[in-house]
Amino acid sequence: MGLVVLASCSKYEAEGMGLQTNDDTPSDNTPNNPTDNDSVKWSSVIDKALPIDAEMMAHPVIYWACTNGTQDSCKMEPWKLDINTEDMTVYRNEYQESRQSGITLDAQRETSKEVKDKLGNMVKRHSYTQPYKFNNFTHSISCAWTTGRVLYGNGKEESYLPEDGLYYELINVSGNTAADTTHFVRNDRIFAKETVKLTYKATLKVTAKNYTWRSWERTATVTVISFVDVVKHEETTIPTAQDYINNLEWHADRANRFYNGSQWCDGILFSSADKYYMLVATFTLNNDKTKEQLREIKMHSIAKSELGTPTKPFNAVMWDTNKNQPVPCLLSVDGDGWSLGTRYADGTAVTKRHGREEAVASGVKNLSESDNATPSPWIASTWSNAKYNGANFYTVTWHTTTHTLSRTVADEALKK
Repeated sequence: MGLVVLASCSKYEAEGMGLQTNDDTPSDNTPNNPTDNDSVKWSSVIDKALPIDAEMMAHPVIYWACTNGTQDSCKMEPWKLDINTEDMTVYRNEYQESRQSGITLDAQRETSKEVKDKLGNMVKRHSYTQPYKFNNFTHSISCAWTTGRVLYGNGKEESYLPEDGLYYELINVSGNTAADTTHFVRNDRIFAKETVKLTYKATLKVTAKNYTWRSWERTATVTVISFVDVVKHEETTIPTAQDYINNLEWHADRANRFYNGSQWCDGILFSSADKYYMLVATFTLNNDKTKEQLREIKMHSIAKSELGTPTKPFNAVMWDTNKNQPVPCLLSVDGDGWSLGTRYADGTAVTKRHGREEAVASGVKNLSESDNATPSPWIASTWSNAKYNGANFYTVTWHTTTHTLSRTVADEALKK
């Protein structure tokens, strides 16, 4: 059964996608039904429109010709178009490179019961979830939209947009190669971390009659963490470290690059119970400052009592020009560059700001940890965290586009 709608006809404007009506035209919250005295009936559909705004709200309109030779339109209550994907993390007992194995045939489809909207139209809500299979995970994209229908006063039925449904494509998969996989160690267990980036194209088929389509892209990231092996230690042999720290507790997640007033340096932050330690690498540069040769790796320290309590844990190293020394800091990256800041116990603040263009102009060809053309202060870092007799032993390897360095740092209790 459909909704019988009789409508009075008004002035139709061919410009744009809509029409202008007389002042007595019902508002958006008024049903499309005409008055009892109106005997004018619809003849045929002229056009349909489905504007979708930036908030993904759809505003369907049907334009029709009336039997008396005039033209008019009716509207459907605006509805929300939902297109969703989600980031996810997958844990596996063995490493296997992610490979797409095809689209599943068991897509999930649901349709609600037909009800009236605020304008008196008969509408249904549709949902559709399409899974895509990989050899070690399954990821999905889903959507929900609304369709409706109306009956002409002379018994003809017309569907509101969209008449058809939504179609999905997985148009790009990146990052799923062995070269993009990193390894890390937790509790003497070695894990592989693979980051797979997915790009979907969702296409709404507006009408089955003229095949008008509109598309949107959605992205998602799947992190696959797989067990690889256990760390093998010789029970009687403890390796020698290059640097030792008394009561070594933790290290920052990644190395970072910072400017010391004359050149870009590498810095890695460590911590003990009462001090911060900063491993700083400096370089010898050629004339155009694009070729680096390691000059020195040196460990610096500062007592925690000399610093104020940070709002968040320190995560990087910066250079205090006034005191001519490295200090721990908070580093944050945004669209234009990055900011570094720290505060001493006496309230003195040290802050710096680096724009991406500044980094390139100062002589560094590329700071990026992901080997692309966008400068970033973070340096790709791989850690091996081991314990001997309950004391920490760290091995770190970090690499930029110009160099790769490695260092071992251990608790002083392991010093021979």
